[in-house]
Amino acid sequence: MDKKLIEFELFFAQYSIQGQKFTSDCNALTIKNDGQFPFTINSSLSIAPGSYFSMPGNQFEIDRTQYEVFFSAEDVSNGTQRCTVIRKLYKDTNRETAKFNSVYGHL
Repeated sequence: MDKKLIEFELFFAQYSIQGQKFTSDCNALTIKNDGQFPFTINSSLSIAPGSYFSMPGNQFEIDRTQYEVFFSAEDVSNGTQRCTVIRKLYKDTNRETAKFNSVYGHL
């Protein structure tokens, strides 16, 4: 069996605006709090300063979740809010889809 490496890229973005939204559209995602106060993702997940939320992905998975960032009043008034997002994306999704379909069939 011929094994091929699957290429991917990491994309980094920083968010600092209250209520800012982003869609993951990736295989794996990390959301890190680089600010001085906790912030909340989608009104349910609180991330402490210096902490992070990580969602690893399995091969052939793509997450399409939309996220919204809510900073604390202290962060906003001090201008210290900073959410860093790291996304892992496959370079050639068409190749990955074809490979998936050849192994698992069309779902």
